[in-house]
Amino acid sequence: MCSSGDLGLASPLCERTAHRVNNAFWAWASIEILRRTGARIEELLELTHLSLRQYQAPTGETVPLLQISPSKTDRERVIPADPDLVSVLALIIRRIKSTGERVPLLTR
Repeated sequence: MCSSGDLGLASPLCERTAHRVNNAFWAWASIEILRRTGARIEELLELTHLSLRQYQAPTGETVPLLQISPSKTDRERVIPADPDLVSVLALIIRRIKSTGERVPLLTR
């Protein structure tokens, strides 16, 4: 594992590796969300933590829903989230909260 040197700085190799791991995670997460929801890229860019909702069915079952902002059709969509999509979203939230960072901005 990478460790700090005498000056308290990580080596360039460690920094590049961390950068690549971070890029790979966000690429994987983006592709999984696009694949599992059928959302467009511009819709993906508009997702926030508030886009994940819960619906309480009359049977008492809690159904996770992903709310997608209007884009091409000017209509909001609400998609029931399957367990795999919920897992991806949970990993994203856990990753952001563990580092104390904000969701990285993507250039359009």
